[in-house]
Parts: sequence; C-alpha cells; structure tokens
Amino acid sequence: MKRIFRSLSLILIPLALAILFSACAQNKIESGYLVIDGKETTPEWIVKLDGESVGFAEYRHFYLNAKTDLDAGDSAYFSRHPELEATLKETTLDYLKQCYAVTFLAREHGISLTSEEKDAVKAEIASLKNDYGDQLYAELLEGYYLTEDLYYKSKEDNALYEKVYQTLVASGGELNVDEDALAAYITENYYCYAQIYLDFKSGEGTNTHPATQAAIESAYERLVSGEDFWKVAFSASDDMTMFDYKNGYLRLKSECSEALSEALDTLADHEYSEPVLDNDGYYILLKLPIGKEVTEENRLYLLSGYDEANGTHVNGLYEDRFAELVRARADAIQIEYADCYETIGTATLF
Repeated sequence: MKRIFRSLSLILIPLALAILFSACAQNKIESGYLVIDGKETTPEWIVKLDGESVGFAEYRHFYLNAKTDLDAGDSAYFSRHPELEATLKETTLDYLKQCYAVTFLAREHGISLTSEEKDAVKAEIASLKNDYGDQLYAELLEGYYLTEDLYYKSKEDNALYEKVYQTLVASGGELNVDEDALAAYITENYYCYAQIYLDFKSGEGTNTHPATQAAIESAYERLVSGEDFWKVAFSASDDMTMFDYKNGYLRLKSECSEALSEALDTLADHEYSEPVLDNDGYYILLKLPIGKEVTEENRLYLLSGYDEANGTHVNGLYEDRFAELVRARADAIQIEYADCYETIGTATLF
C-alpha cells in the first residue's frame, strides 16, 4: 500500500477528487441522518476513541464510503449479503482507529502543525473552492458524504500524518535505522539476481514449448562449459533491460513467483540455477550479493519504497515500520460506543 493511512485522508485535486477507496458516490445526499425507532436523528457522536468523540458526520463519511467500496453502487447488495453488515462496521471502525492512532502518536511525540502549515491547508482549500465555484464545490463535498469542516479536518490530518512520519524516520527519530538494521531488512525481504530469460516462442506456452526449452538448454550448456554468464545473457536472453542494472535486479521476495523463489533460495551468491520454467517463459538465475553499492543505489527505494527510475512505489522499510507502529497504537485504543451504535446499518444510516 502506498502509505495506507494517507489513502484514508481526502485530497481534492484539480479536475478530480481522490478520496477514501477512490469511491464514486452514486447519490447526492443533502444531509445525513440515522433512523432510530422510525425517526431521523443526527447523533452527537458514534464512538469515542481513547475518550475522543467521533462525530456522526465523520463516522458517516467513513461508513458510507466503505459501503460503496463493497457494494459498488448496487443498492441490493447488502440485501443479498446481510452477513457483511457486521464486516462493514468493523472495517469502518478499523480505519477510524488507524487514523486516530496517527493523531494520538503525534500528541505523544509532541508533534503538531504550525500556524503556517494550517494556513497552507486553508489556502489550498480556498484555491480549490475558487476554481470550482461555491455550488460545484458544495455538490462535490456532498456527493462524497463530506461537510466542509470534515474536509478541512481530513486535510489537516493528512498534513499531520506526513509530519509525524517524516519526524519519526528522520535521523535520530524513533523509526530511523542504522546500516546493520537496513542490511538485515534487505536480506530478509529482497533477492538480488541477474537472469537469462527466454519468452515462449511463437505458438508455444507453459504446456508445450520444445523450441524454447531447446534454446534455454543450449544457453545453460554454454554456462556449464565455462562461458561468462553476462556474455551468454547478452547473446541469448530476451531481457536486455537487465544490462541497465549492473549490480542485478533488486526485487521483493513477495513479488517473485513460487518457481523463481524456490530456485533463488537454493543458490549461494554467484551461483546460477538450472533452467526454471515459469508462467511467462524460461529463466536461468544468477544470485548476486547485496553489497554496499546495491544498497546505496537503491536506498530511497528500500527505505521509502519509491523507485525513481520507474516511478513505481511499494512499501519501504520506513513505511513498514510506521505501519506497525500505527497498528500497535490503533490496537491499544479504548473504545466507547454510543447507545445508537447498535442501530447502525445500511438500512438506517444515510
């Protein structure tokens, strides 16, 4: 997940709204309410998290967007799947706990937004409102079950999240790691390797591939006879991108197929595998050490999960550690439920 908690904060951007779960509202609702004993009511609060009230508007926003994520706008979905009513409430509460956990961590670490940072949030919202105009801006918020106060809160929460994260991973921060810890993380979670890869020949596939098999076996025999791996790869492999990575590919173990993982796990550094059949072709893998040069080349990617060359993102070490910290804080939250909580359901909350 890119920073999972950031995805829970709402970010309005020009020409689009990116919100929780990237949900698309199906109906425009003028005002929210909860039906209790046949009457439309607006409770003051729904739950208290470590004594802090979650108001109806905020709970409703999370609940209805989570609902849309599940039912994709199908009004009869929960009628067919009543067992998911409890799941919806659990999901809503879990996301709220994680968001509030970041707020509590900020307080406990003495981290807060400055007046300048709060002013920047206000200026961003004012600019957006000016771009859209009052009516369209109001319709957009309404369509995503938002009030203006709640939208402002979510934007502040997003800014605070970023500040907490950056503070804790900075040098001297609680989540900052030394070189030994980084090396251990890499060894546990990544493979470094080069490969000779052959795509299936025309008309072949995973079940029938005599021409591809003959070609990979020929490349393997050249290696056995003593030819340099990189020389064989240059002349035989269908993967020329590999030569842009002089120290090999650095890849999350979780992203590798079972066949490639099994082969790499049996190899020592600088050893190559026998031909490995995978869903997309044949491989010969050369396992490479993850030394200081590899670590330095990929430091941003390893720590923050961002691969600048490819513009891709996975969770890095810091984000994994931050997620663990937030999860632990969320799990420690004490919850108090309002009397109306038991009445909440897809047929009562609007």
